[in-house]
Amino acid sequence: MTRKKQMVAQVEAGLSAKLISDSDNVQITKISLRHPNKKMVPAVLEGLRARYIPKATDLAVNALQDAHAFLMSEADQSREKIAALQQRLLEFEVKYPSINPEQPDVTQAEESRLIFEKIDLERDISNFKATKLELQRKLAVAESPDSPTKPTVKQTAPNPRYAGLAQEIERITAEIQQGLTIKEMTASHPEIVRLNDLLDMRKAELENTPPTVAINDVPEELIKVQHAAKLTEADLGSVQNQLTNTEARLAVVTGRLAEIERSRTLALEHRHLYHKTKAEIRRLESELRDWQDHIAPVAQVLYLENMNRAVRFEAMQDAWVTRTPITPKVSLVMLVCVGLGVAVGILSVVIAELIDHSYRTAKQLTTSLGIPVIESIDEIITAGASRQRLLRRMVILPLAGMLVVAGAVTAGAVAYGSLQQPEKYQQLTQSTTELFDSLVGGE
Repeated sequence: MTRKKQMVAQVEAGLSAKLISDSDNVQITKISLRHPNKKMVPAVLEGLRARYIPKATDLAVNALQDAHAFLMSEADQSREKIAALQQRLLEFEVKYPSINPEQPDVTQAEESRLIFEKIDLERDISNFKATKLELQRKLAVAESPDSPTKPTVKQTAPNPRYAGLAQEIERITAEIQQGLTIKEMTASHPEIVRLNDLLDMRKAELENTPPTVAINDVPEELIKVQHAAKLTEADLGSVQNQLTNTEARLAVVTGRLAEIERSRTLALEHRHLYHKTKAEIRRLESELRDWQDHIAPVAQVLYLENMNRAVRFEAMQDAWVTRTPITPKVSLVMLVCVGLGVAVGILSVVIAELIDHSYRTAKQLTTSLGIPVIESIDEIITAGASRQRLLRRMVILPLAGMLVVAGAVTAGAVAYGSLQQPEKYQQLTQSTTELFDSLVGGE
């Protein structure tokens, strides 16, 4: 058990995965294992792959199903919120017709028409009041005590008021027909309503007006006065009815204008809520498009998975053992070698300086011994010493440098071969060993 745990720990420590390629449809992953026993590497990797593929397939399918369910749930919630907000917008537009500044105000045309109608009604009311005052004055004059009353009537004659009423009824009827046909007015139009009311009054007056009047003992002037009084009284009643109807219509128009103005005021007060609701709808629609964009590829993959054509894991290449060791790296080895060489050179120079007790300058001698130097003589070089110095400078030092460089190159080549080309390095080592053994055996 201890050996098994140790092996598992080694595999766990040396196992690594690296993503090599990643696209919309394909992902390629490289699995590596660092292990001291290279013979175990292929078997371990193949075993891991055999267990990993079915589990990874199930996990991927489950993850896609969970993602699809989540995306569908979010999309449905967005749709429900959008529907509720759109219903709220519709309620705003029905309750406050002018709340949407991007659409024309449907009440503006009605308001303009009502304003002009109100002006006409106010002018008509003013005219009717003036006419009423004039008719009241005439009626008061006709009914004064100075006027003759209740004459004795013995003969009759056609009543001119009766004929006048009949002609006026024909004229009003013609005007109503002209307004309904030629001018395309509706039955509820104020002018048509006024003419109908006047027509009804004239018809009622015609029913109460006798077709003939007594003329025997009545002076002609009295007949005219009485006829004029009756006409004035009838006109006064007609004007009073027209005035009442016009004032009632003016009250309706004024109330409707006040209602339109109140509706606009409320629309301005609720416009920020309207715009806020529209902005929220746009945000939710953007979110819904994002959810749908994510749902489409997931649904396509799940559809293909139902046909066993979607999620597949395949081995692109069988497991193999690398010819070169993973560690140590050649660059690291060469860097360590160079560092050690530099350190050894510096250490050698320092030791040589510490061991050397000779004096090279007069200043060193004065500083060390405290004796003043009167005169110094340069080194006396003989012919033999000059030849030795020349030999050392021209032959021995270059040769030593070449040997050092050759040694460094040989060491680097050996390190590189042992790390990067182990097979060739082993063959070379074996052939060198055999050659050395043959030479030693020959001797």
